[in-house]
Amino acid sequence: MIAPSQAIDALKEGNQRFLSGQPQANSASSRIAPLEKGQAPFAIILGCADSRVPPELVFDQGLGDLFVVRVAGNIPGPSQIASIDFALRNFGSSLVVVLGHSQCGAIKATAQHLKSPDPATPPHFASLFDLLTPSVSECLQANPDTAIETAVQANARIAVDTLLRNLPYSEERIASGTLSIVAAEYDLASGAVQFLS
Repeated sequence: MIAPSQAIDALKEGNQRFLSGQPQANSASSRIAPLEKGQAPFAIILGCADSRVPPELVFDQGLGDLFVVRVAGNIPGPSQIASIDFALRNFGSSLVVVLGHSQCGAIKATAQHLKSPDPATPPHFASLFDLLTPSVSECLQANPDTAIETAVQANARIAVDTLLRNLPYSEERIASGTLSIVAAEYDLASGAVQFLS
């Protein structure tokens, strides 16, 4: 597998191709048969379920290149953590990216819930709100005018911390430099991905 820095470079280069309107990803049907025997994605993406942010397209990657886990708000709940852990143990991926995006609906809904809870909100939304509340509430208190945008980045960083705490298999690989877990943000207006420090 490639080094984490090379994986980040590959994603950045793919995003530049996406932005230029000149994608090169090979998703041809000729790749289907070889992939039947197994997969070796170089990166794992924990992304939002938002239909406007498909990781394979925004990073211009083809069949078998990315292991993608998507859920509203790109939150690492138990099933997402298990999926990422499975991929790390079985496929040798060198990079995990938590990919948030501007104007995230889950972040907005959580902010609205914190400001003015609606008793008619479906009960199953509670788990989503609970996982997003730490980042959203802190940003609302700091500056309500910029809370959504700052919460998107804060949420991605919190998700990285959550993965680091809950993926014991990854500790040795991170220490040896063969794995990185990073946060990034996709901008809906421009299509650009910014990797967060």
